[in-house]
Amino acid sequence: MNIPVAVSILLGSSIASYVAIKGYLGFALKKQILDIPNERSSHTYPTPRGAGVAFATVFLLVIAVLGFMRILVAQELIALLAGAFVAAVGYCDDRRGMPIRTRLSVHVGSSIVVILSLAAFHIPGLASSSFVVIAVLMVVEIFALTWLLNLTNFMDGIDGIVGIEVVTVTTICVTLILVERGATVPALLFALLGITVAPFLFFNWSPARIFMGDVGSCFIGFTLGVISLIAAARQELSILVPLILLAVFISDATITLMTRMLTGQRWYEPHKTHGFQILASKYGHKRVAASIGIVNLVWLTPLAAAAQFDQAHAVFYGVTAFAPLLLICRYLGVGVIRSVAHTAHPTLDLSPSHSTAVTHNWLEAHAVPLLHRFFPSLQLVLMAFLSLACVAIALLSHQNISLTNESKTILVQAVLLWSVCQCLVLACLGLHRRHWRFFSVEEFPALVGISLLGSLVGAVCAEIFSRMHGIDLPRPVYLLEATLSIVAFAGLRISVGRLSYLQESMQRKNTRTPVIICSADLSGISMLSEIRLHCPEYHPVGFVDERPEIRGLSICGLRVLGKPEDLKRLLKKHSVQHVFVSEAMQLNSLTETIRRDCRDSNADLHMVSSFAITSFGT
Repeated sequence: MNIPVAVSILLGSSIASYVAIKGYLGFALKKQILDIPNERSSHTYPTPRGAGVAFATVFLLVIAVLGFMRILVAQELIALLAGAFVAAVGYCDDRRGMPIRTRLSVHVGSSIVVILSLAAFHIPGLASSSFVVIAVLMVVEIFALTWLLNLTNFMDGIDGIVGIEVVTVTTICVTLILVERGATVPALLFALLGITVAPFLFFNWSPARIFMGDVGSCFIGFTLGVISLIAAARQELSILVPLILLAVFISDATITLMTRMLTGQRWYEPHKTHGFQILASKYGHKRVAASIGIVNLVWLTPLAAAAQFDQAHAVFYGVTAFAPLLLICRYLGVGVIRSVAHTAHPTLDLSPSHSTAVTHNWLEAHAVPLLHRFFPSLQLVLMAFLSLACVAIALLSHQNISLTNESKTILVQAVLLWSVCQCLVLACLGLHRRHWRFFSVEEFPALVGISLLGSLVGAVCAEIFSRMHGIDLPRPVYLLEATLSIVAFAGLRISVGRLSYLQESMQRKNTRTPVIICSADLSGISMLSEIRLHCPEYHPVGFVDERPEIRGLSICGLRVLGKPEDLKRLLKKHSVQHVFVSEAMQLNSLTETIRRDCRDSNADLHMVSSFAITSFGT
């Protein structure tokens, strides 16, 4: 590779990225593309977001130029340009919000494009592998790439954290490739990603002036995964090297998500239980982000280098890198909901309305107690069916077992005996009588131990029975059945816990009170932010604003429903009980109209002090 050309491309990309981000900052302020603080946020004031579209555009344009210069082959070019779909759906989500199914579909589809593109090109030994092996590897890679881009998005919760992560990871990868292979295409790609994201740190370092948004974080995670696959396919960088360097992100995001799922929380909703969020609340954004960079350089870099130059023991270095980070996550209690004492905001009089008495219907009075009483027996029956299914699947999936007419009866009897013995062990140890409405992390070791013991007893009985009739069961069947049993029993308990949670959610009344905010300017946005941040019992349904040109637009996720003259109709249509107006509008002639409409509709009018808006806006 021509070194002067590569250096010129990198310098030009860095300058273009800085100019694009600075230009987007003015655009976001003008169009009010703001991130309003919510229960997940670690910031306090509305901040422009979506700057990732700037450096993503620069990166993709440079990639197109590299493809035109024939530096990249067609398959690699397609894989990298698939990031445009991830960036596009992320930007749409930043602007107006998108359903999670749509976003996930685009993420999975883009990952499939990448894997299929690279699978058709220079992956060693792929042609000689069986169809099953190829299919399993491709599914694992698609899942891993999808998870990497989403976990990067999850970890983008404090100022500078993703920027410092991608800069350190790409710098270390470039250094390792240069030392062993010299100036190659993967080294250029890693350097290009790092150099286009680096200028963003000037705007995002605490206190941040702008956020990258989903468009930036998802694009970074996706592109980093694609470049790692390209480097591994070219045999220039072990795939474990970027995994080790991303150990902080992978450990925090994965353990947090697993904990929230196992404890029956709504894992897909915003939260503040990540390890970096817990630390940032104590030590601040700067210290946490800088500490992650130091961990990458001091702890993970030597292990990544060892995995690159001593690939025979790369797995050992990977385990060594992850082990202390997983213990730290466990010590911090990531994913666990902490009770927080909420205090009323001093500038808004938002006292919640009196709750009404909840009447118990027949389901709550009769069906639920019966379910509590007889569910252990029902759960034991479900476990018996799952045990039988696991044993049958384990036997049928092994190709060495031939189900002839002579052996069918014996194998069926062996399967039944295996399942019965396993269920007897589960019943004796009381697995079916444990608390069934949720599944906690503390219960998981007990469930694994009981499941393994049941599988062992059932396997011994089935082995003795089958040998008495002259049939030998293959040894891999035992391991497969034990694994399936653990997954099935854990899935049963999680599913039942989720059903119970959904039942309680359906029975719980919706107590959020609808409100309308007058004026969609900075004062209205500030009131919206304070309501979302401090008053979860209120549900903003929209703005009213006297400017006809913005009617129907969505501002910070809330639509402009109409003009102040339409307030009386909107109050009746949406059953609004509270209206919020800035004190700065007292001299406005429309204020009396708003007062009269609120009085006629029996709605409370709240005059919010200008002090709150002024301090919030600055």
